[in-house]
Amino acid sequence: MADAFEVRVSDADRDAVIERLRTASGEGRITLVEFEERTELALAAKFPSELAELTTDLPEASTRTPAVSRAQNVTAEPVRKQRRWLFQMMSGGTVSGGWQPGDRTISLTVMGGQTIDCRDLDVDVIDIVAWTVMGGTEVIVPEGARVDFGGFMLMGGADDTTVPGTGRPHIRVRGYGTMGAIEVRHAKRRERRKRQRALDS
Repeated sequence: MADAFEVRVSDADRDAVIERLRTASGEGRITLVEFEERTELALAAKFPSELAELTTDLPEASTRTPAVSRAQNVTAEPVRKQRRWLFQMMSGGTVSGGWQPGDRTISLTVMGGQTIDCRDLDVDVIDIVAWTVMGGTEVIVPEGARVDFGGFMLMGGADDTTVPGTGRPHIRVRGYGTMGAIEVRHAKRRERRKRQRALDS
């Protein structure tokens, strides 16, 4: 239970804990299911004690800069914003082309539709958290990309219709909501034709 005098945590505090959890998951210290569960708790946390409980069994985060980053700084991936928000309410929208994702892109759709097209993004990893309430969210991924999809939809659907791949980028999508639908998919034929015409013009 939170101490009565605790100061509420900020988004930066939550992001720091989620990053530690992501690192621990990549190292095999926690399972993907545990990562999802703890991430949800981190997003809902209000006080430092709630965040602390999520990492008590993990090693302290390293503050050292990897040698490869220092040596190859010229080719390092550009710094991205910690969060990128996409919001649709009783309307529809699409982000595509050269749009810039954050370290974590959060999509909130309420009684509307959101399409997130990742085919033209030149990044190694894309993290998307999609919340949908009485609406629909589509994530379009390039052929051959590695996709991890999970989450939970109450009275709705959450589907990954992509063909498994191992290429770049690694797209991690977590979908949550109620009375809606979230789908991760490849582009449809008409979408491919439209994109090709745009490239040829």
